[in-house]
Formats: sequence, C-alpha cells, structure tokens
Amino acid sequence: PLGFSLGDRYLKRAGLDYWPYVKVSVWPDIDAYLAGPGKKKRLVSSSSRGGTSLQHFPFTSEDALLLGPETRGLPDEVMERTSHRVRIPIFGKVRSLNLSTAAGILLVQAMSATGLLDSLENHALAECRAAKFNTTNTCAREAFSTLGNKGMTKSSS
Repeated sequence: PLGFSLGDRYLKRAGLDYWPYVKVSVWPDIDAYLAGPGKKKRLVSSSSRGGTSLQHFPFTSEDALLLGPETRGLPDEVMERTSHRVRIPIFGKVRSLNLSTAAGILLVQAMSATGLLDSLENHALAECRAAKFNTTNTCAREAFSTLGNKGMTKSSS
C-alpha cells in the first residue's frame, strides 16, 4: 500500500539519522487501519481534485490525514470513504507537490490549527530548560525524540 519499500536504501538515506526517533506503523489496507487505531479518527483526504483550502479547513485532534501517490493521488475507493477533503493551494504552472513536502505542509497546518504545535513547542522548551542544554537545536531534537518515543506515530496505509 505504500508504493515504495521502507527498506529502500534511498529512503533510509533520506531519513538521515532521524530513523531511531520515528515509530513506523504499516497496515495492509485502509480497512485494517479503520478496524484498529483509525476506528475513532476522522478521515481527511488530501487531493488536488478539490476540497477546502488548508488555511480554511477545520482540523481537529482526531483527524487522520490521507495522502496518495504524487502521480495519481488517492484511489477513488479511498476518496469515497471520506467527505472531509483538504487541498493545498498551488498557483501558476505547478501541477503538484512532492509527497513529503505536501505531507509536511498539511501536518504543520493541522498541528498549528489544533494547538498541538504550541503544546509540543512548550513541552520541548520546558525539557530544554530542565536539561540545561546549550543549544536550541540539540535541546529540541532531544525533547522531540522523547515525545516521539511516547506515541507520535508516522503511519502509512
């Protein structure tokens, strides 16, 4: 269901030294996700084919963001399962965005809109002060890795 292998050496290289901080969960299909951890989530599909612009979309903390392959987007059978659609406005001659770029844009907007970004930042800053780290980057990396190991999940379906 991913369209790529998690064992791919290029994927590993792209993840640099962050892989130890990422909890990866993979489900065989959307039904398996919905029967498990996605049971109480609101499915939000992303599509260039329509939807509410991300700056106006009413994100909630119960959203599960669905993104499809760059070349064709989400399959129709997945799009039919959700009435919540968000799109990233793009202008000019740009047809689409790289999947990782689109995922990052959507995730930051959703985290900001729901207050999660502020919460994580405040937690990270408190961890920094408590640990008396010398640099903000080292501090943030350590604080976010601690949070990541407590349940922030990168999931693909």
